[in-house]
Amino acid sequence: QRQMCIRDSVYTVDNNIWRRYISKNAPLARSSHAMCYHPSGIFLMHGGEFSSPKQSTFHHYSDTWILDSTNKEWSKIDNKKGPSSRSGHRMTVWKNYILLHGGFRDLGTSTTYLDDLWLFDITTYKWEQVGFPPTHSIPDARSGHSFIPTDEGAILYGGYCKVKAGRGLQKGKILTDCWELIMKSDTKQIRWERKRKQGFQPSPRVGCSMQYHKGRGLLFGGVYDYEETEETLDSEFYNTLISYNIETNR
Repeated sequence: QRQMCIRDSVYTVDNNIWRRYISKNAPLARSSHAMCYHPSGIFLMHGGEFSSPKQSTFHHYSDTWILDSTNKEWSKIDNKKGPSSRSGHRMTVWKNYILLHGGFRDLGTSTTYLDDLWLFDITTYKWEQVGFPPTHSIPDARSGHSFIPTDEGAILYGGYCKVKAGRGLQKGKILTDCWELIMKSDTKQIRWERKRKQGFQPSPRVGCSMQYHKGRGLLFGGVYDYEETEETLDSEFYNTLISYNIETNR
């Protein structure tokens, strides 16, 4: 598939042409949603957020939609037992599943970050949340991370969250840890495994996401905030291209 779909527009790589498609039944306007292509020929989209022009209205979506790559038609999925409303979450693919992890919800007075893992079965069109034993280590809650596919499951890297800073305040934290998700056909046996840091490590950054290509993840750019107050923000933006080898964990 040499096409990339964004909402209802399709970009064809071979001829460098955009084409817009209109569907009578389509998701409402939003940003920061997650969208993923499955080789069976469908795109899955979940969540996101909406803010009115003067920001008098803001909310997160919890809906799930499927876009058929053949006829470019949207269909809404019954989501009563699916992931909650969120933004900044990530999706990837493993066999007959589309995996969804993390994200955040802005409650106005505070922001809640999520660490849950969900599976969307493309044969039944149903969501299932993955449970882990209480003693099993899992990645901290986060949004804006990298989540790329592997033969065994997926690799999760980095992201962003907010931690308590005293007197009811929160401050941003950039994450640099790397985890491997080991998938199993028996979903009760799915496990996380933290990857050991070795060799060169990218400097901390947010606003970037690795993309998968032939056994590796490619990451470009990002930004690091040195000092953040209510009035000022001192940041460094990057234009580096970094490759992560999945097999060697380097």
